[in-house]
Amino acid sequence: MSETLYRKYRPKIFANVSEQAHVKEVLQNQLKSDTLTHAYLFSGPRGVGKTTIARLLAKAANCDNGKGGEPCLTCESCLEIERGATMDLFEIDAASHTGVDHVREMIIENVRFAPSRLKKKVFIIDEVHMLSTSAFNALLKTLEEPPAYALFILATTELHKVPETIVSRCQRFDFHRVPLASIVERLKGLVKAEKAKVAQDVLETIARKSEGCLRDAESLLGQVLAVDDPALVLPPSCAQESLQFLTHTTSGHAAEAIAVVDKAMERGVSMESLMDEILTQLRHALLKSLDYPAEALYESTIEKNLNELAHTLGAARLQELLRSCLGDRELFRLDQFPQLALEVFAAQYSLTTISNSSIPHPSTPDPQLSDATPLPKAQTKIKEPETGAKINTTIAQIKEKWMECCKSLESQSATLPLVLQNADVCALHGTQLHVKFPFQFHVHQINELKNKRLIEEALGKFFSEPLCIIANYAPADADAVVAELIQEFGGLPA
Repeated sequence: MSETLYRKYRPKIFANVSEQAHVKEVLQNQLKSDTLTHAYLFSGPRGVGKTTIARLLAKAANCDNGKGGEPCLTCESCLEIERGATMDLFEIDAASHTGVDHVREMIIENVRFAPSRLKKKVFIIDEVHMLSTSAFNALLKTLEEPPAYALFILATTELHKVPETIVSRCQRFDFHRVPLASIVERLKGLVKAEKAKVAQDVLETIARKSEGCLRDAESLLGQVLAVDDPALVLPPSCAQESLQFLTHTTSGHAAEAIAVVDKAMERGVSMESLMDEILTQLRHALLKSLDYPAEALYESTIEKNLNELAHTLGAARLQELLRSCLGDRELFRLDQFPQLALEVFAAQYSLTTISNSSIPHPSTPDPQLSDATPLPKAQTKIKEPETGAKINTTIAQIKEKWMECCKSLESQSATLPLVLQNADVCALHGTQLHVKFPFQFHVHQINELKNKRLIEEALGKFFSEPLCIIANYAPADADAVVAELIQEFGGLPA
């Protein structure tokens, strides 16, 4: 069985480790000045270099001829560690050995004796957060009074699960996700080393799908190199369809947007993959609209169009799009109509009236996307009835039956129930029922004459009294919304 790429090309010196400069610099300075501490805690996402740097630290700390904080790779100590032939280096997988007995056997018993060959006896404990409480207590006693020759390196992907008593006795380093550009450069180097050829867009797709995990990217590249056609490993790219869909939708062309979805389905693109790509592009555009220096995710033409989309729509409308898109994901549960979520999203957003003036859409490589027309102006506001009429229905009764009333509209409209369920039923003044919506385009949709009549007919049937719905716009706090959206997608890029 051939060796995986990430094992075959695991960095042998600190200089070859991608990113994590803040960790490498401190450790190398300590190695040069002989000021290593007895215990280190490496925390961060999986596949970003924690175990690799732990092994390099073990090698450099025991190297006989190290220079500049790097292991020489030629001395007997370096060669023994590289071959896995030393009895002074212990690697423990805490995920498989969580109990106190294993800690006693592997660590407490062995740490009592000086190293047989190396200068330091090293204990690397991976996924340390998986240890049991009793195992942590046993480890704590050793960390409190370790022998001078002992070196502990703990690694975890879930720092919050490591007891504070353990954290406080270690020098802690937080590892970051590897940026897309660095992953692409690393993959290029591996392709060159393998004397193979892989297209730039394939490397970029691999980098995006790895989401900052370099090990995943290297594993996926290994699969691509093992086949003749990368499409056999990588799902069909839908970046271009996503951009076309968003351009048509935000230009008011629902039919064209839905046509893009149909063509993507014919090409074998998963609807969930397309929705995820749309969410990724919306998030990317949102960060651009906020002037956040987000790294490029796509080739230059798509990046240019997303930049135009960001500055054309602005942060507020991009927030609306993201929230609407996230809400429509629930429709993916309808297996018989996998495209329904995207169709509803396109119809709901592009068919709503956007007030004041038309908004030009960004240019795209597809010439079919140059047919944008101005969106219709806001409809004339309907004259509302007087508020003095007396009715027996109370606001509490309306709130109690609101969801049931919304559901009754499903046979007449696919989108109205979804929109109304997001409403805040806030006041009843005479026959006027006031409801608030977090998005302006929902207000426009409710105030359309046809929709307004449907809703009021449903209200009349449910409460046996004439009620007039008054839709109001109550925007959420912009900073809170942006923070929530960014958190939903895993935080800001490193």
